[in-house]
Amino acid sequence: MTDRVELGPFELIPRRLFEDGDAHHPWVAEAVRGLFELYKVRTASTGHGVVIRPQDWRVGAAIEREVMTPLRRILVAAVLDGNPQVTEPERQQGHSVATSDNALLYGHRLDPAGWVAVQYGLMVETTVGGLQIGTEHGEIHAPAELHLPLTGGFVDRDYLAALWPVVTAGTDDARRVGRAIDWLDLSWRTTTSITEEMRIMTLKAGFEILFDSEDVVVLRERLSALLDEPEAPHQTRTWTNRAGNERSAEMTDLEWWFTQFTFLRNAIAHGDEIADADFDHDGKRHIWVAEARLRQAIKHTVAGQAAEPDILVDPLERAARRAIRALEGGLG
Repeated sequence: MTDRVELGPFELIPRRLFEDGDAHHPWVAEAVRGLFELYKVRTASTGHGVVIRPQDWRVGAAIEREVMTPLRRILVAAVLDGNPQVTEPERQQGHSVATSDNALLYGHRLDPAGWVAVQYGLMVETTVGGLQIGTEHGEIHAPAELHLPLTGGFVDRDYLAALWPVVTAGTDDARRVGRAIDWLDLSWRTTTSITEEMRIMTLKAGFEILFDSEDVVVLRERLSALLDEPEAPHQTRTWTNRAGNERSAEMTDLEWWFTQFTFLRNAIAHGDEIADADFDHDGKRHIWVAEARLRQAIKHTVAGQAAEPDILVDPLERAARRAIRALEGGLG
């Protein structure tokens, strides 16, 4: 993130743009800079990390714990949205690819003496106290496998703005979008302890929650209605079900991919023997097609619920359209 960004009632301030005037007291500004140093994040890029503050107050004001969950979900969706669709040759070229680990959110209580504490873990929680800002040996450990993209990642501020009212609406639709983002979040954690099979399971769960169904026919039809072009061609697709019976149906390419993806997920869930080739579809790994389609489905859902179709357009084209509309308005 290179500029300050408004997000609902909050402002996101990139690390390098944080100023003393953003804090409600000089010691708070010093403490914030000290916290960045405690995290020991070093990179050759312009710097990682942002400070979040209420727009009607300064850094140091209390933020309700309940707001942390929607904030995290919105940041995860926006950070991952900037990624290209990954294919196998690009996997090792991660200089421009962010992971959901880059959207981690932390809250700290500060005091003028600089004392802070940090908690690690969930199933087994460890609290480390006695850390003091400005000391030579203090350190807050980032996740061991944290990846820092050299380009810093791209965040679409229009998508951020559209996400806020959708994710925080408090409706069934809002909960489904938020929890679908949670599953996308888990699938994009870079840790090697989450296997490819586990990520297939999480991505499938994301589609089920977003479209409010476990029925493969309902899911593929809803995905097609959301992402396929209106005149997308249908072909007869034939497969053999788990009972050994042959089945056929008319499907688009997207629907057929999702059906094959579901077969893979079911094989994993039932403990079937799976060949490595079963993780591929038309020369692409299912996991990369699935994460891209889930990201797209979430964004299209947000665009519809927020009545913001422009967020589906490439940001450069969107800016050009706005410039043309402004010019036409001026001429009129």
